[in-house]
Formats: sequence, C-alpha cells, structure tokens
Amino acid sequence: LLLYDGIASYTVASDGTVQIERQITTYQENAAGIADDSYLDINTPETLERLRFEQISLFAQKYPRHKLAADEDRDFYDPSQPIMTPKVARSELLNLYRLTFMGERGWVRDYEGYAESLQANIDPDDPSRLNVIDQPMLIGQYRVHAQQTQFRR
Repeated sequence: LLLYDGIASYTVASDGTVQIERQITTYQENAAGIADDSYLDINTPETLERLRFEQISLFAQKYPRHKLAADEDRDFYDPSQPIMTPKVARSELLNLYRLTFMGERGWVRDYEGYAESLQANIDPDDPSRLNVIDQPMLIGQYRVHAQQTQFRR
C-alpha cells in the first residue's frame, strides 16, 4: 500500500546499508481516468527518458547544422555537403538501438519489431522538420520468480 502512495520499499543489509527494493511512480490512471500501470514502475519512464536523451545527443553531436533533404534527392547533391535524410536518421536510430540500447546496455528488446515500426519523414508543412516515431520495446524488470515444484514417483 505504501508504494501506491509514493513511498519506496527498502531493506537494510547486514552491513547497515539501505537498499531500495522497489520504487514506483504515482502514475496510476491515464488522462481518461482509466487504471493504467504502463508507467507505474519508475524504471519505465526513466529508461525512456534516457533513450530519448541518447537519441537527441547523437543527432546534436553528429549532425549539427545539417541540411534536410528527401531520400530520393540525396544523389543529386555533392557528397561533401552536410545533408540529413529520413533514411540516414532511421539508420542511425537502428544502429543505436541494436548496438547501444540492446547490446551494450541491455535496455530494450525486439530489434525486428522496432525496425518495422520506426518511421522517419520530412514534415509536409515544414521542410526543415524531421518527424520521427519510434516505439522501443523495453526489457522488463525481474521482480517475480514463480516456480512450481511437483513430486513424481
């Protein structure tokens, strides 16, 4: 009950150090007032925030002051020109997902599902805006171990 009021549960180790057992958010209902546990565990919004930070940092560091062009127009430009395309953005996000988020950090799963759902398009009303929709599949926390032991003769 304390968890749902914003109080984390904890234990004290034999050496006296305090260890958080579980920490949840106070998010328990969506905007329509319907029970929703999608952001209940603190790990979910914190992991999503970190994914977003890493994505934004990648593009800010690697593609500062680039121009934005359609994929089909890229071949018309001199290769030395700093030009971003939706295909390049998609490729960068897929590499980041597989190598860093899945491999190095173990935060996400289902690369194929992510690749299939990832969208990157130039905004039809703003040619300087790249719209990206990504749907990362987070790895769940190992909180419950359920096991049944059956005696056989």
